[in-house]
Amino acid sequence: MPESLMVIRSSSTLRKHWEWMTFSADSVSSVHTLTDDLPLESLADQPGAGNVHLLIPPEGLLYRSLTLPNAKYKLTAQTLQWLAEETLPDNTQDWHWTVVDKQNESVEVIGIQSEKLSRYLERLHTAGLNVTRVFARWLLSSLGSR
Repeated sequence: MPESLMVIRSSSTLRKHWEWMTFSADSVSSVHTLTDDLPLESLADQPGAGNVHLLIPPEGLLYRSLTLPNAKYKLTAQTLQWLAEETLPDNTQDWHWTVVDKQNESVEVIGIQSEKLSRYLERLHTAGLNVTRVFARWLLSSLGSR
């Protein structure tokens, strides 16, 4: 690894129960839990604060299987948004969709409300942390079992 990496796992709320650990080329820390005595801002001085991977809980995430009109269909952020929104009973909220897998005309996506994702990112940015990747916690555990 060229630089340190910090992994932060969030609970269902933005205010409680953050767990974190760091990785570098020569070490891996144990898992630490933040408490009221140790706020999220205290992590800004830790190794990896500039390269944070955020693990978010599955609550509020949507998983969808979509079918493209044909295998050569150009999948852009906008067309992905349109296809995914067709599967929602109420598409009044803005969603951020990410492709998990694509096989011919079948596309597997995960969505999070854009406002919720923005709140997570803003909370960590305000604490002095630079999020470089966001993962769904349950997706990582299911990939590990393949």
